[in-house]
Amino acid sequence: NYTADLERYQQLLAIKLDEDTPTRFQYALIDAIANLFSPDAIAKSYYIGFLLASETENVLIIRGTQTPSEWLLNLQITQIIYRPGTPEMGHVHEGFLDLYDLVRNDVNTQFHQIVRQLDWSKPFYIAGHSLGGAFTVFAALAIAELYPDLKPNLRMYSFGAPRVGDPTFAEYYSRQVPNSYRVVNLTDITPLMPPSRLGPDHYVHVGQEWTFAIQTGDVSPNHQLAAYITATTQGME
Repeated sequence: NYTADLERYQQLLAIKLDEDTPTRFQYALIDAIANLFSPDAIAKSYYIGFLLASETENVLIIRGTQTPSEWLLNLQITQIIYRPGTPEMGHVHEGFLDLYDLVRNDVNTQFHQIVRQLDWSKPFYIAGHSLGGAFTVFAALAIAELYPDLKPNLRMYSFGAPRVGDPTFAEYYSRQVPNSYRVVNLTDITPLMPPSRLGPDHYVHVGQEWTFAIQTGDVSPNHQLAAYITATTQGME
């Protein structure tokens, strides 16, 4: 289902969660609840993204929400500290961080072996849509922290992404990944979630905003990746 533009890329890694992925009890509970509503929809092994390379750039791409478990993780909106023992790094959305930790634990060794072998003189684009956009915030930050020499060529692009953390986290993130860009359809409600104020929690966005407006008359099409592809290819800012 890809276009000819991708023919020039080599796939270095397929990123997925498997049946034997170490999970937190919380994630297992969410799976069980989702199974009650849609038993056939629970995928025990599924892809969430790919690491690609070409002669001119490296690309890490992460998809948006698909499984029932992921939908429920979207609703797990309480904030937790980004990294235990480091309050100066701020607090983030618990569900988003849970999913990122699951994937990181599953592909960590193989992913970092590949990253160390990349040509760091090329741009390294990290991009994702919706939940994938939240995921890319954590991925870009982790790469910047672990590989400071990569920072000048690191670029994060999110499309229709929700808010991820509090102002303290956003400030810390911006210092680590200054080249971050947030593409937003002004008729898409997902970038307005979670609410900026939610009890004691405070949510803000990261990255420089690039906006457009495509109004389809319905919630889902306004958020779908097709709208974002149309806007970016046509330069509809």
